Amino acid sequence: MPVSQTSILSFYKLDPAKMNAHQTLIYNIIKEDPTLCNRDIARITGMEICSVTGRVNELAKMGRIVSWSVKKDIVTQRTVKVWRAVA
Repeated sequence: MPVSQTSILSFYKLDPAKMNAHQTLIYNIIKEDPTLCNRDIARITGMEICSVTGRVNELAKMGRIVSWSVKKDIVTQRTVKVWRAVA
């Protein structure tokens, strides 16, 4: 099915710097505490880890956060990324 011209125009008008409510919440949490991994953020917000991971990936693609360190996850004992805000 072809995409309409208005849909294409709407796509290009999207501002990647604008964050939705969940992105804003996670961004503000990371900005306050740059020692958090995705599981920490999920615990703080009450969101599912898969939802947090998606929003964190979106924020990283926007350039709003970066992975700057690693630590051991207390649940899985795996090495995980720690995030900090950059914008």
